[in-house]
Amino acid sequence: MMIKKALLYCLLFTSVFCFSQETKFKEYSYTEVFDMIAAEKDTLFKLSNAFVRYNTKTDSLFTAEVNDNDDILTGGRKKQLVIEKELAFNNVHFFSKSNFELPTRGGVMNNILFKKKVRFTTVLSATFLNCVFEEELRNNTQEEIEDALKEATKLNIWRFSFIVNNSKLMDGAWIHYLCMDIKRASIDVNFFNNDIYFKKSVFSYADDIYFFARNISSLDLKKNTFHSEGRVKYRAIENIFQEVSDNKFNDAFVELYVNGAVSFNRLLLIKTTLTNLLY
Repeated sequence: MMIKKALLYCLLFTSVFCFSQETKFKEYSYTEVFDMIAAEKDTLFKLSNAFVRYNTKTDSLFTAEVNDNDDILTGGRKKQLVIEKELAFNNVHFFSKSNFELPTRGGVMNNILFKKKVRFTTVLSATFLNCVFEEELRNNTQEEIEDALKEATKLNIWRFSFIVNNSKLMDGAWIHYLCMDIKRASIDVNFFNNDIYFKKSVFSYADDIYFFARNISSLDLKKNTFHSEGRVKYRAIENIFQEVSDNKFNDAFVELYVNGAVSFNRLLLIKTTLTNLLY
């Protein structure tokens, strides 16, 4: 009986010890990650638990010019990079870095054609410029992000952005940030000046374009054009800011839902073409 109890306590201690361990993140440059993608023999590339940081010596193709407001203008890659593989990033965070003297921003995935799905599970930061997503772009980020937040702050990285800018999304988008059980995450989600098409489904409204954020800094949709018929769901809860402005929704059904008692919490709905609006 005593042996059984000892084994049980040992098992419980081991389980608690394992679950209490913080995630260890490996660090890569942008060039290293895309070299790994190119070298992958399988049709699916997977990467987990990593920080991707801009390296001034090797990552010149992953830069972009910015204006005085740090808005991204043009990318540094002249010849389009084509990625034939499906990409699955789990707890992988792509950090960018601004250089206000030039002015440029390093750490921008620009002028890339993604032929297959691009999937993020738990991501603080990633920036796309002038990209084409032939299949769905998906981001599912929840409370598991806390370890990454802690490690990033040790590197003096305090603000994070998931940005898709001047790109084409040919098979919809599914963006989900649920961070309700941690201190408000300083994450800005921004879709700007994109052409977004609904998923290629034979079922009417079976697959929506979905934007959801709870307990982050902001969720912004600006100057996007939504093509063909379908349903756009925008849901913002307990964030600081959210803005839906200068979009052309055309024939899409649009569901807008905003809730939360945070100071300055508001929805800016400006110069937006809406035919079918659902609250």
